Order: sequence, then structure tokens, then C-alpha cells
Amino acid sequence: MDEFRLIVVPHELGRLREGVGRGPEQLLTAGAREALAAGGLPVRTQVVELDRPHDRTGEGDVDASFELIREVALRVAAALREGAFPCCSRRGR
Repeated sequence: MDEFRLIVVPHELGRLREGVGRGPEQLLTAGAREALAAGGLPVRTQVVELDRPHDRTGEGDVDASFELIREVALRVAAALREGAFPCCSRRGR
């Protein structure tokens, strides 16, 4: 592997940076990137954000969750193809 690919998902279900969706970026602030870099490989950080906001009613949560899963899967596959070790920073349900 040529690098760590830190894939940050700051969502709680479909809501961006709300509730536990604040956790991943707090981990970055606390030094997660630097801790990985101490392993001797460069670290590239990618933040996953949905293109469209989801409503606050909860009705779009399932759709948003599957959209996030698909996006993370695409980024993990790309990281592997490019010789990177994918690491995900996500907190939530």
C-alpha cells in the first residue's frame, strides 16, 4: 500500500454534521490523521457529503443511508485500485 486513504463520513443517517455526524471531524481535530501518518505512509483525507440535503422528518433516512453506503463503497474500491489502504472514520447508527 502506498498511502492511507481516510474516508470521513460526517453524517448521522442522512443529516450532515448533526448529532453523531459531528464525530468523524472531531476525530480529525483530535489527531486521527497524524496518528495514521505516524505509521510511515502519507494520508489522504476524503470527506463524503451527500449532494442533496435530506429533510428533518426522518422519512429520507433510509434512502440517505443507502446513498452513503454506496458512496463509501465506491471510495473504498477506488482506494484499493489506487494502491491505498482505506480507513473510514464514521460514527453513528
